[in-house]
Amino acid sequence: MRLWTFQSPDVYQILTKDGQYTCDFFKSELYREFKQFAKAYRWMKEQMKDRDMNPDNVCPVWCWYKWNGRHQRPDLRYSDFKYRNTDEYLLTLEVPDELVLLSDFDEWHMVLNDYYDDAEHIFNVDKSDYIQACIPKIKTDWVVDVKFCPARPEN
Repeated sequence: MRLWTFQSPDVYQILTKDGQYTCDFFKSELYREFKQFAKAYRWMKEQMKDRDMNPDNVCPVWCWYKWNGRHQRPDLRYSDFKYRNTDEYLLTLEVPDELVLLSDFDEWHMVLNDYYDDAEHIFNVDKSDYIQACIPKIKTDWVVDVKFCPARPEN
């Protein structure tokens, strides 16, 4: 399955050196600094584990599957990406389907806001315009393209 993910230079270095990258919860700024993110990330990890998509029970790596209604890489002109304070790499991946958990990006915010009662519906992505994907790791074998995205702080 074709996916796109933004990763830091540190992650890219680990990937090229070790041949794969597995996310560490405790190195994730969002996980460490925002309690609701930590709980939501653990919830998504469990969803992957329950579906046999995360055999090592690690922190998911977030990717994009669908952007603005199309299966395409994220548009770097979009306001959330346009002004980045750090350098990043946009990796294009080809990941085995059985390791990918797709979910609706907009509905994911219910989980981020600590609402889990009907959270399973975030995996119904048939009508979603923005679909995120979670995978258990990144392997160099899955990387089909790399685009360096230098920091572009807002003026």
